[in-house]
Amino acid sequence: MLEEEGPFTVFLPTNLDFSKLDTIKLNSLLESHNKDMLSSIINNHIVSGKLLGKDIVEALVEGNGEVSLPTLSGQKITLILESLKIYIKDAHGNFSEIISTDVMNSNGVIHVVDKVIFPN
Repeated sequence: MLEEEGPFTVFLPTNLDFSKLDTIKLNSLLESHNKDMLSSIINNHIVSGKLLGKDIVEALVEGNGEVSLPTLSGQKITLILESLKIYIKDAHGNFSEIISTDVMNSNGVIHVVDKVIFPN
C-alpha cells in the first residue's frame, strides 16, 4: 500500500514499540496465516491524504480538541488534544502519543507515535 502514489499520512510506531508487544502475540502476527490481521494492524496506522502537523492542529481546534479519521483498515482513530499534546485513541480505548511530526516522504508524511494502534 505504501508504495502506491498516495498521498498518505502514516502514524508510525517505532521498532521499540513493536518490541513491547507480547512475544507470543508478535510472533503469531508474523505467521503466514495471520497475514490479513497484520495487514489490518498496519493499515490502521494510515489515513488517506497528507496531513501535516499544522493540519492536524487546525482540525483539532475546529473539532474542540477532538477529530476522528478513517484509516485504510476501515476503522476510525480519534485524535485528541490534551495538555498541548496530541494523542490517538484506538478502537479499544488505548492511547498513543504523537512524539514527532512531519517526516516527509515521497508519497505523504509520517508522524511517529509511541504505541501500536490496534483495530477492532
